[in-house]
Amino acid sequence: YNKLLKREPANMEYLSALADNLLYDGQYQEAIKTYDKIEQLLGITEPISLQKHKIWMEMRKYDKAVAEIEKLIVQYPGETKYYTLLAETYVAAGNNEKAMLAFERAEKIDPNDPYLQISLSDYYRKMGEKEKSMEMLRRAFSNPAMDIDNKAQVMLTFFTYSQNDTTIKRQAYILMDELLKLYPEEPVVNSIHGDLLLRDEKFPEARDAFRKVIAVDSTRFPVWEGLLRVEAQLEDNAALASESVRASALFPDQPAPYFFAGFAYYQMKEYQKAIKSFQSAEKLIIDNDALLRDLYSFLGDAFNQVKDDKSSDDAYEKSLKIDPKNVYVLNNYSYYLSLRGENLEKAETMAKRANELSPNNPSYLDT
Repeated sequence: YNKLLKREPANMEYLSALADNLLYDGQYQEAIKTYDKIEQLLGITEPISLQKHKIWMEMRKYDKAVAEIEKLIVQYPGETKYYTLLAETYVAAGNNEKAMLAFERAEKIDPNDPYLQISLSDYYRKMGEKEKSMEMLRRAFSNPAMDIDNKAQVMLTFFTYSQNDTTIKRQAYILMDELLKLYPEEPVVNSIHGDLLLRDEKFPEARDAFRKVIAVDSTRFPVWEGLLRVEAQLEDNAALASESVRASALFPDQPAPYFFAGFAYYQMKEYQKAIKSFQSAEKLIIDNDALLRDLYSFLGDAFNQVKDDKSSDDAYEKSLKIDPKNVYVLNNYSYYLSLRGENLEKAETMAKRANELSPNNPSYLDT
């Protein structure tokens, strides 16, 4: 590229490619020099200034990074995003006073800029001012000017960090309420809401949220899977069977709907339908031993109910091959062998193992 640029020193394609290669090679100073050449030819532009800012930040040369953003502010004085980036640069440099001044400059231009509000929220959080941080987030979330995808991304972050933190969990629900006020029928909002409720075992509410999504957009398989899990938890077997059939028609290559249909049919004592559904799921499962283990466990139970002892034993054997410590299968397999008076030594060994793994369980002691 250097040889090419000797022939055509103003060729933007060569200059950009050279800068990319220098960056890839970790030659940051040389990359900066190349970007400076581009800037001399084009003038101040956002892509080049932001790339140089990123390099200076990587090198922790915060004064140089600040200078790049100040050039953009001179060029585009009405753009709040540059003041926000300037503030974030000062925060990274540990200069909170100048950061706040930059935020104030941005607020004078557009106090309702949602991305400014998000950035301020992050700033207040780092400063330990949790109430101010939350207030800014609420303002951003209730702001129609903020893109829904960005709001959803923030919510997913809250979903991740609220698992074991009651304060963040409470904040997540507050923000979700703001989203639901603005977008009551939006699939992505109701989908995240459903996931949040399902995780926190609020099953009836989660079902409502997932059903809202499906009513508008039935193409989201994770939503269907969430709904089927909720129905299983609620033990609404009729709904579980019906919705599993709908899901399997929409996603014929996914094993989960067939698995849940089999589970529902088994609970409703429709054992032949259960067996058929479990067998359909079995053909589709790839690299998921946990699901296969459970499937063979239920399949063993279903075959036992229709007196197909050989198929029942085969299914239990497959489940135990995946997980030899599956207490549920050890007990059921042993129990049914005992009732039949077959392989009693093996039955006794499995029953003993089940009691060792789960002592003082009345069902296992009974076996």
